[in-house]
Amino acid sequence: MPRILVGVIGGLLAMGIIGLFIGPVVLAVGYTLLDAWIKEDEHPASDKAVAPPQEKALP
Repeated sequence: MPRILVGVIGGLLAMGIIGLFIGPVVLAVGYTLLDAWIKEDEHPASDKAVAPPQEKALP
């Protein structure tokens, strides 16, 4: 809730009436991207190259 209020007030101060709508949207998109970026660092991609399985020796 506080993020939305900050976006509304900041948008209103920066761009006037249209900022009431654009401010929270820009803040929400920025927050979502930042959150995704931080979570990506916590869980590295699992598409790293994996060594092929070892072949068993024939008797």
